[in-house]
Amino acid sequence: MKRKTIQNSFTLSGIGLHTGTISKITVKPMPDEHKGIIFIKNDIEIKADVKNVLTTKRSTTLGIKDQSIKTTEHLMSAIFALEIDDLYIIVEGDEIPILTGSAEPFCDALKKAGIIEKEGEKEFFVIDEIFEFKVEETGSEFICMPSEYFEARALIDFKSPVVNKQFAEILDIRTFCEEYAPCRTFGFFSEVEELLDQGLIKGGNLDNAIVIADKKLSDEDIKRFSKKLNIDKIDMEEEGILSTIPLKYPNEPARHKLLDFMGDIALMGMPIKGRIIAKRPGHYANIEFAKFLKQKAVKQKKLKGLPKYDPTNEALFDIYDILDHLPHRYPFLMVDKIIEMGEDYIVGIKNLTFNEQLFQGH
Repeated sequence: MKRKTIQNSFTLSGIGLHTGTISKITVKPMPDEHKGIIFIKNDIEIKADVKNVLTTKRSTTLGIKDQSIKTTEHLMSAIFALEIDDLYIIVEGDEIPILTGSAEPFCDALKKAGIIEKEGEKEFFVIDEIFEFKVEETGSEFICMPSEYFEARALIDFKSPVVNKQFAEILDIRTFCEEYAPCRTFGFFSEVEELLDQGLIKGGNLDNAIVIADKKLSDEDIKRFSKKLNIDKIDMEEEGILSTIPLKYPNEPARHKLLDFMGDIALMGMPIKGRIIAKRPGHYANIEFAKFLKQKAVKQKKLKGLPKYDPTNEALFDIYDILDHLPHRYPFLMVDKIIEMGEDYIVGIKNLTFNEQLFQGH
């Protein structure tokens, strides 16, 4: 499968969620080089890679030297889902614009720019065995298993009567832009109010975010919150949900968590073939998991083409079966067991132990 970039450049601008200032990004094709996704800020190149993650507090921040870019996850999720490998992203400002609080504007802009193939083959990280990864600090768990395509499921569990346990699942990455990208970021009332009091999330509003009540809200609570957002009046359209736009899906928070997860693991730097179940994902846990996947990908690349041998698997023929088939005896019995057979090949194992003649005298 060929690598992909875009055909035409495009620019998006808007307010930043955390800084409240206007940011602009210009996304450009990378037709010739195979450098991956490269952010550029003040002429400094910052590769979209887990090694360049500076912090995961409230969003994922990439940086190098004295340059940093906040809130990369929504843009990266769109790039990952559209299977784009190489881009330049010039950033003017301190963060990626929040826009609608989702990945939808990025999906739309990337598709409109034209996604094209280029020279060079994609290199996938292939999940070829079942394994799991836990992040004790957050109680997060990631379970991986083989699949021919990328599939993912996110399970969330919040102590809230409104959003308690939810899950979202993507089985076909081609459905991302329509069914997952529009889902907005969210936060809980108590947490959001505290951040507003601290002068943070200056670009947040009820158009680009969902606020979920984590306690019973009085009229006074809502009135006070409205004032902090400079809104005349907030109506609670759905039980426990503060937003100017109705929920797009009953499980919109879980879908957004899946969106964030995809944007974060994109920083491992390779497309993935495999199924991942993410329990209680979050930026910190996602990035720790992405680091783990990258280590496995490096190891997989080193072992590419080499036969895999699991000593715990039962042999097709053990030493006694071989003795029944061959007239040879020690020391000319050169095979101890047969582990695999095909139409035109046989894989056998010979154990080298200290009693072998080649070791005598050493």
